[in-house]
Amino acid sequence: VFSEHVIVDNTNKALQSVCKLYTIDVVDYHVGPQFANNEWKWCHEWVIECEKAPEDQEKFIIDLDNALKECNSYYAWKRNWDLMMQIPVVHFVKKWTFLDRFAYKGKVWGQNKIPKLANNRNILDELITLM
Repeated sequence: VFSEHVIVDNTNKALQSVCKLYTIDVVDYHVGPQFANNEWKWCHEWVIECEKAPEDQEKFIIDLDNALKECNSYYAWKRNWDLMMQIPVVHFVKKWTFLDRFAYKGKVWGQNKIPKLANNRNILDELITLM
């Protein structure tokens, strides 16, 4: 969305490396855009479903941001000095939130998946309303 060329492989690697540090098991996640307005610069907004959220969530977010910078030089360049993009916003949600979204949509049975990344806020906003 912001020409930072982030792909699922980048987010998977970044999240896995940070979760090892915090001994957190992620069930699922989704990343969408937070568009610039009077209050925000552009950034990624994450919804992370896990058994237990990290105790120091602010440090987790900083470490996740740094891990993503290591995985993707375009992202690192866009994040330099918070000029174009600010640090991500992360929501930790309880287990089953992603499944609850399918129930809300009437799609509990079958092979349904939520994409890890999106260029719009459709899924992101649905997940946030279920928090």
